[in-house]
Amino acid sequence: MKLKIFWRLLSALVLLFLSTNIVFACKCSSGYTRTDHFNDAEYVAFIRVTATELRPSEELSQNAQEVLAEWIGSSQYIRVSFDEHEVFKGKGNTPAYLMEWISGGGNCALGLKPGWSYVVFLRKKSMGFVMDCTGTRVHFKETDDNGEDVELKLLRDLAEKQ
Repeated sequence: MKLKIFWRLLSALVLLFLSTNIVFACKCSSGYTRTDHFNDAEYVAFIRVTATELRPSEELSQNAQEVLAEWIGSSQYIRVSFDEHEVFKGKGNTPAYLMEWISGGGNCALGLKPGWSYVVFLRKKSMGFVMDCTGTRVHFKETDDNGEDVELKLLRDLAEKQ
């Protein structure tokens, strides 16, 4: 009898946890393609993250500090150092570092990790912050029949049309 109660209670807790995660999921505009993200971005690049560091928001612009405080509820951000492998848009506008919100609560942060490669899309209105909604993603190399990286080829083609 006690075992049945335990399993029912455990099942209820698991369901509660799962439903809580769904409620706080990141909500980006749907229907955006890689081309849409490319067109909206000022800077698009293939990078490799070299380091991440927790920093105080006081070193950011007043506008960025307000966004962090109101939307994210934090007085800190993550400064991301990176190596740039290829720039598709915004050559000459390479930021000194990228910025990311502290991940959690469905805020669309990616949790950029040192050693991982990403395709980064920065929009002017994102104030230098990378997030899921701007199109930034981990880069998983997928090749076509000719052995060419599919995503990087698409970005090169988009860059040529600019």
